[in-house]
Amino acid sequence: MIVRKARVKPGFFMKGIFVSILAVLVGCESASMKSVTNTVRFVVSDSRSQTLSDAKLAKLGLGVIEVGIDARAPISMILGGIDPENFTMAFYSEDRARLDILNGRVTRTRGFETDLLERTAIGADPFVIGLHQIEPIRTYFWKVSFSEGPRSVVGESQFVVGDASTIELMGKQIAVRQAIEYWSIPDLSFSYENRYWFDQNGIVVKSEQQAGPDTPLFRLLMRSYQTQ
Repeated sequence: MIVRKARVKPGFFMKGIFVSILAVLVGCESASMKSVTNTVRFVVSDSRSQTLSDAKLAKLGLGVIEVGIDARAPISMILGGIDPENFTMAFYSEDRARLDILNGRVTRTRGFETDLLERTAIGADPFVIGLHQIEPIRTYFWKVSFSEGPRSVVGESQFVVGDASTIELMGKQIAVRQAIEYWSIPDLSFSYENRYWFDQNGIVVKSEQQAGPDTPLFRLLMRSYQTQ
C-alpha cells in the first residue's frame, strides 16, 4: 500500500506563523486571527516619539518595531494595520512614514525619498515557508518595483543559514539563527547581503536589509517581542 503524505499549502503554514507573529508582537497569551486583529489599534499619541521601556511596551500591548534608517538613530514604529490575506503588517512612524512587512521582510514603503512599491515572490516565498525551512541551494525570484527608475524588474536571492546565537528582547535571551540573503537585481547592477535573525518558529525578530540602490538601508528589531 502506498501512503501519500498530505501536502500542506504555504498559505496554511503562513496563516499559522502570521498569528504567531502577532501573538509575540502584541503580547497575547493565546491568539486567534480574530482576537489578535481586534487587539491591533493605530495609536495616535506622543508615545511614538518617546523612549519605550520594556515594561511600558508590555503594559500597553502595542506592536512596536525599532527601525534604523541608514546611519540615523533608531525610531519606534507602531503596528497600525494588518492584512491577513497577504500576511503583511503595516507599521507607522510619528511622521506617518510606513513600512509593510511580511515576516521581517520589507515588502513596501511609503514616505521615503525613494520608495519600494513592491517586492513579490515569483513562485515560492521563503518568508512564507519560513527561513528555518529554507532551501540553501535554491534561487528565489522576485518582482520588484520602485517609485524612481524602472517600474518593474526581477530580483534574485539565495540564502545561507548560519550558527545559532542569542538576542535580548524584552529582558529575555531569545535563541536565534541568522540567514544571509544574497540579494541582487541584475538589471540595476545592484547587490546586497541582507541579514535576518529568526527564532525557533521561523519568526524574523531582527534584520538588516536594502531593497534597491536608492532605497534606505533598514535595520529592524521586533522591539515588543514577548515569548508565549
